[in-house]
Amino acid sequence: MGAFDDSDEAPAEVTADSAEATAPVEQPTFYPDMFTWVEGWLLPHWVRPKKNWDDKWWEYPEVLSRFEALWRAWEHLRLDGALGMSVFWRDHLETHMTSITSAEGPFYASRKVGQDGPPNPWPTSPVDRESVRIELQSE
Repeated sequence: MGAFDDSDEAPAEVTADSAEATAPVEQPTFYPDMFTWVEGWLLPHWVRPKKNWDDKWWEYPEVLSRFEALWRAWEHLRLDGALGMSVFWRDHLETHMTSITSAEGPFYASRKVGQDGPPNPWPTSPVDRESVRIELQSE
């Protein structure tokens, strides 16, 4: 019994069957991979004026890692119809994208994108997904 448990009952025994029954069910992803998510969801939704950006974003290990984390968080939180997207924007997207596109972020030497007035989605160059996947797997 734990220090905060005022019950006199012994904890339930965990068996292989009970652990399997409570294991989370893996949901299929909406986007097949991080690259498709960046092009299909992230870039159309995250548009900010005058931020540092490189259309060859996949050449930056930090950006790849952060985008992979963002995609996985998005895939998980999209299933929470109540607060999922709010939590995603507040706790994940704002934090990572602000850091990535800041003057001190990985794109510090890249050009600023955006303009005054309604912003357009940021550009992305075609990516050789297989070669980048190989690089990700070797980390």
